[in-house]
Amino acid sequence: MNEANDLALEIAESRHPEGGTRRGQVRRLRTDAVKRGIALEQLDRELPSVFEQLLDERRKPRNEGVGPLGRKPLHAVESFSQVNVTVLAFGFSRGLPPDLDLLFDVRFLRNPNYEPDLEPLTGADPAAAAFIEADPALQPFLSRLLSLLDFLLPRYAETGKAQVTIGFGCTGGRHRSVYVANRVVAHLREEGRWPVTLFTRDIS
Repeated sequence: MNEANDLALEIAESRHPEGGTRRGQVRRLRTDAVKRGIALEQLDRELPSVFEQLLDERRKPRNEGVGPLGRKPLHAVESFSQVNVTVLAFGFSRGLPPDLDLLFDVRFLRNPNYEPDLEPLTGADPAAAAFIEADPALQPFLSRLLSLLDFLLPRYAETGKAQVTIGFGCTGGRHRSVYVANRVVAHLREEGRWPVTLFTRDIS
């Protein structure tokens, strides 16, 4: 593009509704054109076409093909083979972790904390795990939970989401949340599809 076209483009942009001080900017640019020895007639001939090009660009939809969450619809993206999964066990008494994609409250399960022999242990210890497994609510919950994750993770992958953080919370973050988090990690690793990292925030 020659110098006249460059100036035409600058003037056209100064007339754009999102531009700055319109008239003063056009006047300054025209003065610059004279100083550069560019004929104003040539500038005026080229300005309308450049201005029209800018309008055409403005009329183009900016979110074409993008869904309401800022991602392309499922049919428009390639399927991703995996999502990096972080499983986090924590205690509600120490605050809710930030940036969770999924949160499950497991305080409905039997609490080993009230058993003197189990209180010093964690949900990763066999004795505390056996206590939690004796709760009749555990297996129905795990069955539904694992089925839900098996459904959701591929959907997240299809939307292009690269990281999913799943939180499991109990009161202190040492027993029930740790037990369930370990069961979920074992299940996802059995599948062999999802890279999984386990964090037990409040175990110490």
